[in-house]
Amino acid sequence: MQKMPASALSLAAACSIRAIRGFLLGAQSLGARSGRPKTPIQPERLAFIRPLFDEAWYLGSHPEAAKRGNDPRIHYLSDPEARYDVPHPLFDGAWYLAQHPDVETAGTHPLLHYLERGAALGYAPHPLFDGAWYLEQHPEVEKAGVNPLVHYLREGAGLGYAPSLAFDTAWYLHSNPDVAAAGLNPLVHFVVHGVHEGRRPTPLAEAAAFETLARSGDAVRAIRLLDWRQHLLPEDGTVPYVATFRGGQLSGVSNLSAPAVGIPSGSSESLYHLVPLTDATVIGGTTSLIVSDCFIPTNMPGAGGGESALPDYPEAWKAGEAFVVRFGRRSRTYIPRGIHLTGGDRTFADFLTSLLPRLIAVQSCELDPEIPLLVSAFAGERERAALRLLSRSERTLIPLTDGVAYQTDLLHYPIRRDREVRDRRSEAAPHPSDEVAALRQVREQVQSAVTGTAPTRWRRLYVRPTAPLQRSIDDQAFFGALIDRDFEIVDIGDLSFEIQVRLLAASSIVIVHAGDDFTNTIWCRPGTHILVIESVEGEDWRNTLVGCVVADLAAIRTIPSTFSCLPDDAGPRQAVNLDAMTPILDEMIAALKLPRARVDDRNRHPLS
Repeated sequence: MQKMPASALSLAAACSIRAIRGFLLGAQSLGARSGRPKTPIQPERLAFIRPLFDEAWYLGSHPEAAKRGNDPRIHYLSDPEARYDVPHPLFDGAWYLAQHPDVETAGTHPLLHYLERGAALGYAPHPLFDGAWYLEQHPEVEKAGVNPLVHYLREGAGLGYAPSLAFDTAWYLHSNPDVAAAGLNPLVHFVVHGVHEGRRPTPLAEAAAFETLARSGDAVRAIRLLDWRQHLLPEDGTVPYVATFRGGQLSGVSNLSAPAVGIPSGSSESLYHLVPLTDATVIGGTTSLIVSDCFIPTNMPGAGGGESALPDYPEAWKAGEAFVVRFGRRSRTYIPRGIHLTGGDRTFADFLTSLLPRLIAVQSCELDPEIPLLVSAFAGERERAALRLLSRSERTLIPLTDGVAYQTDLLHYPIRRDREVRDRRSEAAPHPSDEVAALRQVREQVQSAVTGTAPTRWRRLYVRPTAPLQRSIDDQAFFGALIDRDFEIVDIGDLSFEIQVRLLAASSIVIVHAGDDFTNTIWCRPGTHILVIESVEGEDWRNTLVGCVVADLAAIRTIPSTFSCLPDDAGPRQAVNLDAMTPILDEMIAALKLPRARVDDRNRHPLS
């Protein structure tokens, strides 16, 4: 193995690494740099640091050092700020000083300290190079009195020596033949390029190795095994990244035809099954995946993919046989194990019909309860409450930011068993029976967990709309007609998820607006009378999956709304013809033979 020539290092990559490093150590470095005078340089010091000074790398972030016509090593050793910089990809001055504050306190130059005394003391020059461990593994290096990092750069990498538990030199070269063919130092390549290209530093399951070290009492090495991830990627920001991947399908990386053993037909468990994926990257907010070097444009609720499939992720583009994908990278995005429950849930209706059936299938599989649920960071409190409820609060929820990549060692991915679900739909049955059955199962499990036995049903409820335009319907005459008939007027978004479900389950008559607000009626009990105020836009709620389920359990009537200009109003307002609405309400009340509601009834839940 030859040492990576300085000219082979990308200056653009050098600048990128320094920008990333600035997120981590910039503030600390600025505070420590102030007031340091320039240090006169002795000629022998220039030769002393040469083994760990990469001129091309350093000039990538300090072009002014070359303009002066001086040796850039003079700039590095004399400039008071440069001591916090990175003279070599494997030596980070700011990180070294942060790890060893005694060096900073003494005012010693970090690289000089490491070469003179730090290596012998077991000080690490970089998060991925453990000098003390390296010398323990190769005592001949210590016996020869050679600096461990210098030995690794000159000979160790060529001999297949690992620089730390977190990086396997021989495996990295075997897994990345392009690096071996170019004669590049594998660790340098990984730090400069590989980590940002999604390449892995070791074949080991890092989480398992971490637990082994931690349990053995070797906490320092246990932390260092994973610690490097926090230093090579920014802590407080996202690095935009673009990469090209082969197009792939889930059928190419897992068995999609596994039978549903012991699971009743028509349930969420039979509708979905879990696919275990190794070395999978999840992109927050999407169902599409990166598995190894393949981008898989999966579209929920089906598991389709292939040449004709379009990804549900808007930052992916088809380019011939490949995909160009743009995403963000951050620190703390490594998740050893997880269950994929993100994507396809932009509305609450999508959340109910797509995501919660997947969760029910997950719960039936008896997976380790320590495996977390990977959910969207933009899921509201209502959605998170539903997830906690159906998972019986036994699983941790890890929120994933949209567009950010999260690396996993093992990902459990729920997919549709019927990959041709869209082809089975028709005008007579717009939703397959298994989808309807799955949503019914969601409804039943939520109601059972929240309400237990069926509550006494005599409440009358008007659910105020969330859309501003529909809210313009609220006027004194409209509210008066409702209050005269003992209707409660509720802003359902102000209530907790459990109270929302309990309130709707205890109501015998519900007035709701079409659109997203209609989704709330999924919690109504059989026999409920529902009056839907149609929107001016005319959303087709009848043919939604929620509409199909609610229509089977409730008596639904509709009333149109119109735009009306009032004398005291600057613009048009949405209005309902009260002469048409009130007879409908009176008919519902009479048909149900409801008693007059009383505020002090024990079954009446107080609303704030």
